[in-house]
Parts: sequence; structure tokens; C-alpha cells
Amino acid sequence: MPHKTFISLETTPFDFGFLVSEATNRPPMLVWDPKRGGLVKLPDFGVVVVGWDAGPMVDNRWKEDIAGWLFDESPIMSAPESWRMPQILRTIGAFKSAGEAVRNGWNLDVPEGLSQHTLRLFKVKGVLSVFRIPATCRNLPFE
Repeated sequence: MPHKTFISLETTPFDFGFLVSEATNRPPMLVWDPKRGGLVKLPDFGVVVVGWDAGPMVDNRWKEDIAGWLFDESPIMSAPESWRMPQILRTIGAFKSAGEAVRNGWNLDVPEGLSQHTLRLFKVKGVLSVFRIPATCRNLPFE
């Protein structure tokens, strides 16, 4: 299982243009395109995990193990529990501000579980996966 390092969206300066250029070197993701009525291949921009900074999720060993198992090829970024989609999209460079993300239809809470969002990042259309720990799992005693 590969070792993964989480990139904190809140505290780590990061070049997301580099992330987009690297996305073309990884295997693409297959996503359903309702306009075409079929599957399309798009670059994988990575995974944002939301809320792993609270409760038992602060155990770095657990985070690295689960991340390596679930997301072996994708870069993994972490965001605080309180963040919504506009804050995530502003931070990764999809929009200049959270307000601009809201005006463009991204005024969304992060849904529980795994969700995938097709978006343009630095003029490249790709997929950003977002994982929020379900409420039923937030207070489990991990050891």
C-alpha cells in the first residue's frame, strides 16, 4: 500500500496548476456524461477529504492507511469540517473567490460520503472527488 501525504488546503501553499498538469499523466476517470448519454474519460484532479481534522480522524496512521487503500493514484487534499464547496473550489483555483463559485452555481454543502464533481481547472476539464465522513462514523473509537 503506497504512503500518502495529505495536502492541507487550509495551511499548505500549493501550485494547483502543477496538479492539473500531472493529472494528464495518471489514469483518467470514467464518469457519466448525461449530455452524451455515456461514459467519458477525464483527468483526475484528486480527492479532497473534508472533516478528517476532527474526532478520531486526527490519527495520522489511520488517515494514511485508509487514503492509500482508497485513493492509491490520486493526490489527497484535506479541508476543515466547516468548509463548503465554494471554499474548496476557491482554494484549488477553480474560482477567484468563494462568491464567484456561489454565483456560478456551487453554493453547495459537501455531501456525506464520496461525490465526484466535473469542473474546469486552469482550462482543463476534469473530475474532483470529495469525501466527507458520514455523521454515523465521526465518533467511532479507532485505535
